[in-house]
Amino acid sequence: MALGTRPVFSRPPWLALEGTILEAQATTTPGRWFPLLGYFPLSITVEGTFVGQVNILVSNAEPPPTDDLVDTMQLGDPGGITGPNFPPLVINAPFRWIKAQVVSISSGTIRGVYLFGTGPMGSPRGF
Repeated sequence: MALGTRPVFSRPPWLALEGTILEAQATTTPGRWFPLLGYFPLSITVEGTFVGQVNILVSNAEPPPTDDLVDTMQLGDPGGITGPNFPPLVINAPFRWIKAQVVSISSGTIRGVYLFGTGPMGSPRGF
């Protein structure tokens, strides 16, 4: 699991933030925090065939929150993302940190929680 940036060749030059914040998960987990660096907009997809609930949490704390911290802002529906057949989640504001928390899972496997976003190089949003 990792997040990374790469150039997207267009005019003007853009950067993409893309990566996996959770993968191959069949049990509950508090998740792991990843730096978002203020990137937005971003799209997040939760993929796999499972019965359970995934919460996408964000934080602007400084210093970084500890991985076991789960009392931060939750994006999307208060019931979290329940599988299968869930729409993508879109982030339209800058945040420092993001993680996927598996609150419950009674069957199946979450293949991955993926995010992707682009923005111009040198923008004030931290790109």
